[in-house]
Amino acid sequence: MPEEMITPTQTFRLTPAAAPGFSQLFAGDKCVENQVAGVDLEAEYQVTVGQQTFYLLLITDNVPYEEGLHLYLIDDAFKLAEQKNIGAPYTPGILTVLDVIQPNAVAIDFQGKRKVTVLQSPRGFLRRRRLDVSPPQY
Repeated sequence: MPEEMITPTQTFRLTPAAAPGFSQLFAGDKCVENQVAGVDLEAEYQVTVGQQTFYLLLITDNVPYEEGLHLYLIDDAFKLAEQKNIGAPYTPGILTVLDVIQPNAVAIDFQGKRKVTVLQSPRGFLRRRRLDVSPPQY
């Protein structure tokens, strides 16, 4: 069984979508999603947990006084597996990726320090959440 690991990658890119504040997500020349929230791809990781490989994308809105962070988990077939959004109206935020802290987790600072973890989905579970974000620590 492969061990858990997370490594930075440069697989994806964003192009502007028709709607303001949204982008098209590409892996190479292939359009993965026609419309994702956010405009700046801040960081991306390839994550292996158990027998599964995912890509973790951290995308921001580029609106300093009302910033949103959008976390996307893409599977190895380039399909959206899960998505989480962090932010609130009229709340500033600057994303800082602090470090890879575990074989399947990164530490970030966005409206407080948080841990973003990609979890293994046990066999037999159809829709168990794989993306876990800790509450902010101030």
